[in-house]
Amino acid sequence: MSEIKIDYRNFAFDNLLECNYPLRFIGVCTKQGKLLESVYRKDLVPLFSDTELHFSILKTALRASIRDNDQKLGKVLYTVTTYEYVKRATIPLDDELLLVCSFEKNADENSVIKNILESIKQ
Repeated sequence: MSEIKIDYRNFAFDNLLECNYPLRFIGVCTKQGKLLESVYRKDLVPLFSDTELHFSILKTALRASIRDNDQKLGKVLYTVTTYEYVKRATIPLDDELLLVCSFEKNADENSVIKNILESIKQ
């Protein structure tokens, strides 16, 4: 799989949320942990406050940078973590940006990730 290139400023976050109902949150951050853009599903009460979200994104970026050191395994395509209440995925977009999303715990992560990858390649 090749590196994904998108201009996050023109990315249709709302459309992806509407087309992929299990998604709760989607955002783009730098690999240094700065959240650049994000949106929650309209019917949702966020689990994190703004401060908690920014700290969580920072930790996500740190974990992603640690994984980048496993070069013998190849580039990370995406990661999924299952928590008690939600699942969370991180998808490297290029050398500088990560797409971070959360989705319902009972959702099939393979189809969610497939839908996201297809959407961002368009």
